[in-house]
Amino acid sequence: MNIKFINFLRLFVLAFTIFAIAGHAFLPKKKLVLHPAKASIFELFTDEGAGGKSSVEWIDAENYRWQCILRESETYPVCGFSIVLSERPYKTMDLSSYDALKIKLRYTGGAQKIRVYLRNSNPAYNPSGDIEEAKFESIVIRTSDIEQETEIQLSEFSVADWWKDQYDIPRNLSQPEFNAVIAIGIDQAPPIQYGTHQYQLSSLVMTGDWIKQETLYLYVILSWMLVLAWEVATRLILLYRRARRDSANLEALQAETDKFRELSHTDLLTHIANRSGLDIHLEGIIERQGNLKGYVLMILDIDHFKRVNDQRGHDAGDRILSQFASLVSESVRADDFFARWGGEEFVIMLKTTDTGTALAVAEKIRLKIHAETMEPQRPLKITVSIGVAMITGNEKFNSAFKRADKALYQAKRGGRNCVILADKA
Repeated sequence: MNIKFINFLRLFVLAFTIFAIAGHAFLPKKKLVLHPAKASIFELFTDEGAGGKSSVEWIDAENYRWQCILRESETYPVCGFSIVLSERPYKTMDLSSYDALKIKLRYTGGAQKIRVYLRNSNPAYNPSGDIEEAKFESIVIRTSDIEQETEIQLSEFSVADWWKDQYDIPRNLSQPEFNAVIAIGIDQAPPIQYGTHQYQLSSLVMTGDWIKQETLYLYVILSWMLVLAWEVATRLILLYRRARRDSANLEALQAETDKFRELSHTDLLTHIANRSGLDIHLEGIIERQGNLKGYVLMILDIDHFKRVNDQRGHDAGDRILSQFASLVSESVRADDFFARWGGEEFVIMLKTTDTGTALAVAEKIRLKIHAETMEPQRPLKITVSIGVAMITGNEKFNSAFKRADKALYQAKRGGRNCVILADKA
């Protein structure tokens, strides 16, 4: 194990952690300049198209300075400026990765508030792609707050109620969206102040983090997890090699010991665990977790097996027991434990807490046995009855066994070839 390399790796990740936590706030923001931008289209608009009397004109188009004159009429007074990202068909711009909009706007007039808005297009509510139907998201700002460059958080924008009412927008589409913006605009907000208003827009810039703080912290955690995982893996490999080296002279003796131990815990006929092996398995579970909670006990009993022995002989009975054990072994998982209890009776310790799963496994075994043909030379069909007991709390094995055995008895009395779930403890 290279201690120097591990120490270097730790220092490297520590430096990265310090940089991520302390330096994130000082990282430069990513920027997207929306104005001035050559590709954009600048439009002035009023309420004249709806029968209003307001007017708008450029005072200095080169420097994006315009004048609105709001006049009272029967139409709601509207006058403003819009930046459209393209000609029809409108292109959209994804601004969802940004956090804020910085605006530098000079205003002269008697209005108390102005409105900054975005129009977001989504086929779900704007199938035509028209700007007038696009989602209207805005924020109202006091004119006294925009004397200098102002930063507006995108989280401050809200969807206009009039837009939701006009297009009957469902609740799931009523939240702000910034992933398909087609226009950005400025106009006057209520209370409406009639008269002359002059605006000059110097800049519109989107800002945001290159990497979100939560994402950066996630990378820090992953970095430490990788370092720890690498160190643990390295240590495990070292221990494994040392163990192999230290145990080289004991391998032959250990193999013999394991062989005899396995034989003492294995049923010689079916080659699965016997009752002694089951006891050891149960002891291991209790040693690990203190009880048998999280397991299901199944008792399986071959139906009318005595009749098989009487009619076919004990040799045939032994072959059927062996084949039965093989079929059931194929249906249990690595986490489960299958053992022969004695005679034609077997048990399964199924690792699950779900009753439906336990019954499904038992039913799968029952159907598999029912479908199998034993003794190909002299075909024979057998069936199995199964009692199932869910082990909960600190219930002992003997208690669970009695409940499963009672369920098995009910299965036998109910006609055999079925699965019965035991009553709760």
